[in-house]
This record gives sequence, structure tokens and C-alpha cells, in this order.
Amino acid sequence: SFETLSGKIFSQVKKNQVRIRMKDPPRLQLNLEINLGDGSCRGHFLDTGVPHFVLFVPEVEKIDLPKMGSRIRYHGKFQPEGTNVDFAEIKDDTVRMRTYERGVEAETLSCGTGAVATALAANLVYTLNSPVKIKTPGGDLKVYFQKSGTHNFTEVSLEGKAEVVYEGKWEGEVSQCSKDVM
Repeated sequence: SFETLSGKIFSQVKKNQVRIRMKDPPRLQLNLEINLGDGSCRGHFLDTGVPHFVLFVPEVEKIDLPKMGSRIRYHGKFQPEGTNVDFAEIKDDTVRMRTYERGVEAETLSCGTGAVATALAANLVYTLNSPVKIKTPGGDLKVYFQKSGTHNFTEVSLEGKAEVVYEGKWEGEVSQCSKDVM
């Protein structure tokens, strides 16, 4: 397990696969329509630790992600904090996903909370069962969950490949670190 600003996260490591227990989503709203001025779009809002608006589209690669992601991220319905935006395409039993991430203000290669939001929405809208396979530009993930009732999820976990992408050594004084980090 490890500590984050959201609390303690429990994990299991098997070879190069890591599975982490995610928060069960406290907020979920299906078929939320937002007006973009020159049209509207319908998606699904879930809070998986951070807010996500999930849109299912016919071809995820054809989405102008910087433009559409930014417009939705800053939409008045999601203020003041804004939302992450996930575009997803379902083929057979696999979901292809791209994410516009708030804070980064651009597309990210992968987003764990977005994969969870997308998988849960895919279960509700398209009845995809656990584990839901998610393909992101950064790699493949699986989302596991238990469903209780029509819109309640428990035992939500995320699994994916783990690999070392960087190693470094801090040579500075500890006092040079931000107080927020310590």
C-alpha cells in the first residue's frame, strides 16, 4: 500500500502487473447533456476520486481531442473545479480510450481514474462485464468491480503493467523541497 492525498491505496504486485484498489464512485450521473453553443453532447459523469465526463464515440481516433476536451473540461456545468474528459470507443469486448486531463490541459497517454470511470459507464450503458479491458495510448488496463443494485459499484480495482521509466537521485538539501511534498 501507499499514501496519496486521497488516502491510503492498497495494491497487489505480481511480476510486472500491479492491481490497485480504487475508491468506489460516490457520484454518478448517466446521460448528462451539455450545450456547447454550436451543438450539444451527451455523456456520463462519474467521480472516481476525481471528476470524469465519459463520452462514447464511433471512432475515438477521429476526435479533435485538444479542442473538444478543453471545451468540455471548462464547461459551466463542471465548474468551479472542471472535469477530466474521456472519449471511448467500444469494439467487441474492448474499450479504446483517450483522455483530456485537467491540470495537464492536454491529452495524457493513460489515466487510471479515467479508465475506471469509462469501464463503469461501459457497464451501465453497454453491459460490459468485469473485468473491462481498456486500451489507452499508453498501454492496456483492466478494470474489475462488483455491482450492487443498478448504479452502485464496489470492490473497484485497476490492473496494468508496471515498469520503471525513470530513476533519479536527489542531491539537494531537504529544505529545498516544497512543504507540500514533505
